[in-house]
Amino acid sequence: MRRSLLITAAVAALLAGVFSANAGAAMTTTSTCIVKSPNVVGGVIEGTLVAKDVDPSQAQFGSCGDAREAMQQIADARIEEGGEVGVFNCEIVAVQKSKPPILSYSCTFKGADTATSIQLTFAVKFRSSTPCATSSPNVIGGKVKGQLSTRNVNPIQAEFATCANAKKAMKKITGAGVEKPRNVAGLYCLPTVLGTEPDLVRYVCTFKGADTPMFVKLVFKVKYKLA
Repeated sequence: MRRSLLITAAVAALLAGVFSANAGAAMTTTSTCIVKSPNVVGGVIEGTLVAKDVDPSQAQFGSCGDAREAMQQIADARIEEGGEVGVFNCEIVAVQKSKPPILSYSCTFKGADTATSIQLTFAVKFRSSTPCATSSPNVIGGKVKGQLSTRNVNPIQAEFATCANAKKAMKKITGAGVEKPRNVAGLYCLPTVLGTEPDLVRYVCTFKGADTPMFVKLVFKVKYKLA
């Protein structure tokens, strides 16, 4: 009887150890999160998300949802400075010299008053410029195609470095047939008339961040329809 009890206790202890080990392993999860962007070489960014000791109240942050949002925002705005991006605090931890350089990002989320620790890591090689296109009924062919270049983009002013903002500027300018310097969608646009009848105009629009090294440049050329 005693031997039977000892065997039963040993089995119970063994099973407890197995369950304990499995529970400990379950405390850490690793996921691969992927987003697409025309701003990066290859068009795809692949990130690794490691979540440790995630509190149930913060479980949503341990999935790829918020991670993808952060990577997409960084890619779309070509963010090249550290700061808050979505729920993460991101910084560039390494720069591999190449043309263009490869930037390695490390983004962290730490739960307030909990042991939750989430880290997202990924590398990006931005294109030297990004094509942005929109439409306009005032130009011949109905299409407006621009090239957007950026550098030192910070998270706070990132909205001015996106194709969405570039498209807004091009649409407003061509919609009004602007041929004088003007501020549009946060960009200062300087037109140069290259020809007349019909008017052929080249625009150079720039954004310079106040007290930051951030710089944005949008260049496009259109031929307006005759009135």
